[in-house]
Amino acid sequence: MKLFSFTKSETRVILFIVSILISGYSIKYYKQIIKSSEQSPYDFSASDSLFKQRSEKINKNGKNQAETDTTVRDLNLTAAEDSLYKRIKEEGAYYSDSSAVNIININTAGKNDLINLPGIGETIADRIISYRNEKKGFRKKEELMNVSGIGKKKFDKLKNYVKAE
Repeated sequence: MKLFSFTKSETRVILFIVSILISGYSIKYYKQIIKSSEQSPYDFSASDSLFKQRSEKINKNGKNQAETDTTVRDLNLTAAEDSLYKRIKEEGAYYSDSSAVNIININTAGKNDLINLPGIGETIADRIISYRNEKKGFRKKEELMNVSGIGKKKFDKLKNYVKAE
């Protein structure tokens, strides 16, 4: 150790640190070996047999395979419809039974109809009605941007749901 010119106590500290590092890596390596040998793949046979039993029970209760397939297809359709209802509700429009969004005439719409539009609350609905009364109606739907509180972004959300006649 005279090559590096360490004192006797410095040499002991360095050897101690090196021995701690080597023992730490040895323990970590040993734990990885033991952990990998103890793990066994999960056995799905119990859940598979339970699934088969329940499937047979459904088919034995008077439903044939075609009826079961129809039920599954109907459930998927219901999930898709729910997704559509949620999206339309978030956008603020309402949904009719004919699967089309109602288009509102802003010259004849009442306050409740206006509130159902995306981004329109009571205050802006009142402003639309006031503007409509002052100007004797809207000539085109773009005039909505003249109403205080309706800018380009809000109008872009509204334009598919309104008309001016």
